[in-house]
Amino acid sequence: MMSLVNYIASFVVVIGIVTATTNFFNNNIRDLSSTVSISSEYNKFNLYMLKFTKNGYSADISSDNTVIIFSKSNEDISKITFLNNTIYFNKIKLCENIDSVLFQKISAGNGKDVLKTTIQINGEIYNTDYVLE
Repeated sequence: MMSLVNYIASFVVVIGIVTATTNFFNNNIRDLSSTVSISSEYNKFNLYMLKFTKNGYSADISSDNTVIIFSKSNEDISKITFLNNTIYFNKIKLCENIDSVLFQKISAGNGKDVLKTTIQINGEIYNTDYVLE
């Protein structure tokens, strides 16, 4: 009878350890998954910004600092717009779940223009400066 009690007690301890370990890994995987999705949203935006800032486009910022208008002498005008918690490139949706956006254009000391972007996605803030070439 004593061996049966020991068997049941050890079985309950093992099940408790397995349950605690499983919960620990599941919670960390959920946290990691949300962090990766936030980074991927910002990376899509960053790729479009690099395309325009490094290829000779000029940029203008709207008066409310939520629209960047890129233009080149022989090409169409392209826009990056923040509207309804989403960033759009022309009419293509780039990023979702955006809390706030601030675009600024300043002149650097060397005569080049710099686009400063501040984007908050799910509480995480990304600041990046792009030099227009």
